[in-house]
Order: sequence, then structure tokens, then C-alpha cells
Amino acid sequence: MKDIIIIDNQLLSFYSCLTNSILVESFYGDSEDIALKSLIPFLLNLEKVTDVRNELEKEFDLPGIYQNYIKAKKLFPKLIKSSCKLT
Repeated sequence: MKDIIIIDNQLLSFYSCLTNSILVESFYGDSEDIALKSLIPFLLNLEKVTDVRNELEKEFDLPGIYQNYIKAKKLFPKLIKSSCKLT
């Protein structure tokens, strides 16, 4: 897993591998989308590291974001259910 990166717009695509993941915005029908293009410099720098997970956590911290989401969901279930699309 040290050299695998998952890039997707759906958290459910990689919720079990958050340390290997980059979450991007949806791009359906957007001819001006540059999400992947903007990641090129970062991805090229990953070529130099021995474990991409460390760099992904530093840059995106999806495990931390997901844990905060779970905590918020427990504290404010009605608010989170009506305003988030992560579930």
C-alpha cells in the first residue's frame, strides 16, 4: 500500500483506505474542470518518497477529516444528515 494512490470524488470509493486517498470535487459535465491537472505537481513529487501515505496524510489528512465527520455526526445527527453527502 506504500505506493498506491486512489483519486476519486466519492468517499465511499476509498473509505477503507483513507491513508492512500485524495478526495476531489465532482466534475460531471464541467469542461473547465482542472482537479486532476492541479494535482500533477504533487503527484510528481510523490515519485521521490518511499511511502505515499505519509505525504498524503500531511497534505490532505483524510483519516483526520473522516474522524471529525464521525464525531460531528454523533454530536449533531440531524444537522449532519441534512447537510452532508458523505454517508
